[in-house]
Amino acid sequence: MVFICIGILRVRKEFIRKYQKEFFIMPFLIILLMLTNSSHGMYFSGYYLDVSRGFPLLVLIHGPFFSGYFISILLF
Repeated sequence: MVFICIGILRVRKEFIRKYQKEFFIMPFLIILLMLTNSSHGMYFSGYYLDVSRGFPLLVLIHGPFFSGYFISILLF
């Protein structure tokens, strides 16, 4: 059992080293989209202040990229 775990960890390290640059593309894309959101609205399309329950609550309206990113995290 221990040898199987060591083998899996070794394969995982090799996989991450091989595709290290590809793993950094998605976080940089997300940061870039969030910084430029005011010009395209792909991450958050809007927001409003909801005071219906007696306490002010900022509600964010998600854009198309937010939904796609959230679904991809759940799938992978």
